[in-house]
Formats: sequence, structure tokens, C-alpha cells
Amino acid sequence: MITVSIADLTIKIENKYDYIVKKARDYLVDTQDADFTVCVSDEEILAEGDAGQFSAGYLEYLAIYRKIAEEILKYDGLLLHGVLLECEGKGVLFGAKSGVGKSTHAALWKKLLGDKCTIVNGDKPLVRIIDGRVFAYGTPWNGKEGLHENKKCELFSLCFLERGEENKIWQIGNEALRLVLTQTYMPKNDSVKMVMTLDMLDKILSLVKCFRLACNMDISAAKVAYEELIK
Repeated sequence: MITVSIADLTIKIENKYDYIVKKARDYLVDTQDADFTVCVSDEEILAEGDAGQFSAGYLEYLAIYRKIAEEILKYDGLLLHGVLLECEGKGVLFGAKSGVGKSTHAALWKKLLGDKCTIVNGDKPLVRIIDGRVFAYGTPWNGKEGLHENKKCELFSLCFLERGEENKIWQIGNEALRLVLTQTYMPKNDSVKMVMTLDMLDKILSLVKCFRLACNMDISAAKVAYEELIK
């Protein structure tokens, strides 16, 4: 068993394998208290993927995060798929279809801004509403590049990427829900948790600005986005 501090919550994890211990080493805490405990069965581990292709430890690591993502709904939180950046005290979450280039765009921000920009999470940050403000968090579940920081930032905007020959960014309204749904972990076969997730999304979208960014792979794409989202 290990205990981690993630998203301003203390979570006990009843793990069977050491894979998650290595991945979560920056989040480990030494305490007997916890907000909640998660554990997964062998059946839930196998349900995550092909045991012949992936190690049992890796599959457990995925299954545990699924449990955390469902439990955090009780704490006004949810899991979003995207790259979370912090720049000049502002958090921006970039979402996109697989293969569009979220990580590539984040790398352009780092190239443009250097230490002024931090990649807080490269794949699956947690987001919570606390006292009417939206915060996003680094987690041990951070994508194949392993980009993350054990920190939180206030989330000011969501930005949905798409490919474009010219770089253009614009603020959006009602269509934001459709776009963010594609980037949200949605509990399966549990209508109560599905409703809780939709309610959380509605609250988040009322508190942060949403944008679409058509962009190429040139550093000018980061400059256009930075000028609108941060400046």
C-alpha cells in the first residue's frame, strides 16, 4: 500500500505491483490519514488491456487511475485529457483529437518562453472546483513523454487544437461542451456518475474561457496562442 497526495487530496492505494510506486514517487506522502482509498481487482486489471502486450503493473496503474477519476467526482473534480501548461501564473489546458499535436504545441511554448512556461501534466491532469475557482493538477499519469510537475495551477482557459495552414485563435461559447466532452473521462455503466460528470463540466465551462486554435507546427503558432491566452 502507498499513500499519495494528488489534487489536494490524500489517497491510499492498495497496489499489488511496484510499477505505480515508481511512477508516483514524486507524490508519495507518509501519513495514516486519507480522504479515500482505492484498490482494483485482478478482473479490473485485465480489463485495461492485453496482458500479453502490457505488464500487469502497467495495467494496474491504468485501472487505479480509473478508480481515482470516479472517486474524485465526490470532491468536485474530474479527469480531463490534454496537456496542461502554466505560464505567468495562468493555467491553460490544450485538448485535441489524438495525433493533432498537443505535445508538439506544448513543446513550441517551451521553445518560445523557456522557464516562463511549465508543463504541469502532459496527458491526464485532474481538475477541481474549490471555492468557486478552477484548479488543475499534475499527476503521475502523464503520457508517454512523462512530462509533469507535482503542483497545481489555477485554470483560466481551455483551448482545443486543430490543424491549420495559418495560425488563428478565437473564443467559443456553446460548442465548448461538445468539444470538452471528447476530452473528459466519462464513467461507464453508472448513470449517477455520468450526471455528476456533466454537472461538473457545466460548472467548469461557466468559470473558464474556451478557445479554438487552428495552427501549424511553426513556433509562430505558440506566439499567436500566447498573445491571446496569456497576454
